[in-house]
Amino acid sequence: MVLFSCKENGSTRKGVAPIRLADFDTSSPVKTYEKIRTHNKKEIDSFYMRLGAVLTEQNRYPELLKHLDYYQKLNGLDQYSVAFILKGRGYAYNYVAEYDSANSCFQDAAAIYSKLGAQRELADVWAGLGTNYHYKADYDAAFSCRYKALKIYEQLKDTLGVMHMKCEMPIDYYYQKDYTKAIDTALSCLKYYKASGDEYMTAYMQTILATCYFATDKFDSSLTYSYASLVIRRKSGKARELGESLNNLSLAYMGLKKWDSAIANLKESLLLMQQAGDIRQITIIKQNLANCIWKTGNKPEAEKLLNEAIEDALKSRQKDAIANGYRKLYTFYRDERDFENALTYYQKYKTWKDSMFNEEKVKTIADINVKYETEKKEEEIVRLNELRHIDKIKKIAYLVFSVLILISAALAILFLTNRNRKNRLLIEKVKLELEANEKDLKNFTENIIAKNKFIEELEVKLTAIAATASQQEENEQLSELYQLKILTEDDWVQFKIKFDKVYPGFINRLRQSYPELAAGDQRQFLLIKLNIDNKECAGMLGISAESVKKNRYRLKKKFNLTEEDNLDQFVHSF
Repeated sequence: MVLFSCKENGSTRKGVAPIRLADFDTSSPVKTYEKIRTHNKKEIDSFYMRLGAVLTEQNRYPELLKHLDYYQKLNGLDQYSVAFILKGRGYAYNYVAEYDSANSCFQDAAAIYSKLGAQRELADVWAGLGTNYHYKADYDAAFSCRYKALKIYEQLKDTLGVMHMKCEMPIDYYYQKDYTKAIDTALSCLKYYKASGDEYMTAYMQTILATCYFATDKFDSSLTYSYASLVIRRKSGKARELGESLNNLSLAYMGLKKWDSAIANLKESLLLMQQAGDIRQITIIKQNLANCIWKTGNKPEAEKLLNEAIEDALKSRQKDAIANGYRKLYTFYRDERDFENALTYYQKYKTWKDSMFNEEKVKTIADINVKYETEKKEEEIVRLNELRHIDKIKKIAYLVFSVLILISAALAILFLTNRNRKNRLLIEKVKLELEANEKDLKNFTENIIAKNKFIEELEVKLTAIAATASQQEENEQLSELYQLKILTEDDWVQFKIKFDKVYPGFINRLRQSYPELAAGDQRQFLLIKLNIDNKECAGMLGISAESVKKNRYRLKKKFNLTEEDNLDQFVHSF
């Protein structure tokens, strides 16, 4: 469990270097403070919080207590700093098995954090208090404190805090002898920590599983998990964690009756725990070692070691270790058929065991557990109801959206249908107008051609008459004839109007593309467009057929056409 949660404080006064833990020899609290006293209070507070985190991580609790004592002597400590010191003291006292002092510190820290509204820190304190009660063998109080911490972590959505609390629960289930629940919970936590790559907590959960499987006589599984945790902890080299894994490994060997292997691991475990200064574990390891020595036949040494462990446990008021020690002595004397001593130690065992577990305490733990499970189920019901409500809203929204889409689609279809109908009518109207214009232009052109043909016939007759008439009369008649043959300006105006209706914009486009064309060239261009042959074209323009041919030649030059190019094709593609 992370005991101190703090971040590097990047704010420093101008001209003062930031505090770095790597620059300190923290063995002396006085020298440590003298080195940082030039910094402001906020920076000093941040330093001690970081120092607390490091010393806690390294299990250097006696050193931590010295620093906390000196830190507390400083003037101007605010309530948050006081609570921080109390919390640190609580963890330190718990580590050295001074459980009553730890309990007092944790309670005072909880009161301050609660007043300050510091929920995350309050949860950390409840977690520490739960651990303290656990080592005092007050399992109902331990379970209650952990439950409080768990609820706060869940409210804060602190996944890491929730998982830390859940990984402590298998221990409570273990001492309630609910091994199935303990194993299931531990396996769930182990899966989480493996997935997150947290080797420290992975090894911790493996030690819990090793203990649970030992209690259910599944010694091979116990050996597998204890060895797996040992492999991970060998890499870190931390004395306390290594000692814990070695003790669990010895349990598996004890279950398999491999006493020599168990003794070797227990001796190494005891040395590591003494090095780490974890008094809480030392008594347990000594008891396990005494049991193995007894099994190998060295009963005096085993009895001496076991009494020593009980004496240590009585000093630290470790109820579970005391009860376990008396139970082992009872077993030793019972096996020796010394029933008088066996009865004495059994009565002592029963007294201490009853102080840990009685019907009322078991009921309290069960009630808390049921309350937690009930609340979780109620929360799940609320969540499911919310999901159903959201799903219902989504369905209504989808339905409304679908109806809107259908209405929009219907309106779009109606609009398109109406527009298409109008377009068809408009196209039909334009088509009729175009056909009428084409017919009008055709009729106009045919009338002109017919007119020219009539004039030609009339010219022949006039020529015959002219033979008998005088020269002056002949010239007057021919002049009137040519006036009839040539289209008038009004005729051309009418012609262009009709042409433009059939070919909208054609004349303007021709003028814009070839502005240098003369009026006669433009007229001949339009007549070619209408497929009027040279003879008819000559009649309409009032020139000879030869002149029409010459004009065609000039037009090809103006349009930059070669000899091989076809003028008619050019005009039609224009």
